[in-house]
Amino acid sequence: MARTAPDDTTAACLAWVARVARPLCDIASPDTAMALLDDACVRVDGCGSVASDTRRRRRGVLSSMLDHAVSRGVLGANPLSGLTTRRARSSDAINPRTIPDYTQAGRLLRAIETSTNPTDRYLHAFFTLAYLAGTRPGETRAIRDQDIIWPEHVTDPDAAPGWGVLVAGGSRTEVDASYTDDGQNGEDRGLKGREQDAVRMVPLPPEAVAVLRHHIATYGGAPDGRLFWHHTARKMYDVLPGKVYRRTWRRARATALTDAERAL
Repeated sequence: MARTAPDDTTAACLAWVARVARPLCDIASPDTAMALLDDACVRVDGCGSVASDTRRRRRGVLSSMLDHAVSRGVLGANPLSGLTTRRARSSDAINPRTIPDYTQAGRLLRAIETSTNPTDRYLHAFFTLAYLAGTRPGETRAIRDQDIIWPEHVTDPDAAPGWGVLVAGGSRTEVDASYTDDGQNGEDRGLKGREQDAVRMVPLPPEAVAVLRHHIATYGGAPDGRLFWHHTARKMYDVLPGKVYRRTWRRARATALTDAERAL
């Protein structure tokens, strides 16, 4: 059965791939394979290379592609197999001077809570959870009211009075609608580095419980239960974009921290 001719958009994409892609026979040697990996690890802005963790992931993707070519009989061997490269120096250590201590965090949260900007006040619970529950931005965006076990519903007899539990079970990513399957901004994903249906039980101290109660009483929730969203001209309960909460954080730093503290 003859194949139907591709439409103009598909034909243009295929022509672009044919123009920029290298034939497999050109990367059959370790040197050319490593050169291709180097090209794939240039930052989007062209200024330097990507981080070492990103390079390691991209090498894994390229190696899997070459393994597939070997399995199909296109290549005789994977040219990356057995190759070792000098690993860039990196450190997982955190400079404690750049992490707000209890007093500084309190000043930052109070600056957000008492701000004259309504968006800042709306995000007070967002940043409170980040500090007291350690949630990532994507996890915080995904929190729904049904993910909170309030102190009066905690059944553990050994639980501390006034403490609740947050059942973190996913992450709401910030992805433009043009890149999602359903045409909506953002995607629901599992917790980072865990199985798709895994959950993380996070203790909520009384301060966080009080802030969450106030947030829900003041702002309510989205139709799907999310506690944090963003109103846009296109959508009433859109995904909360990073640029919004980063602006709030910058304003709080300018208000709550000294010049010396901001310089760290």
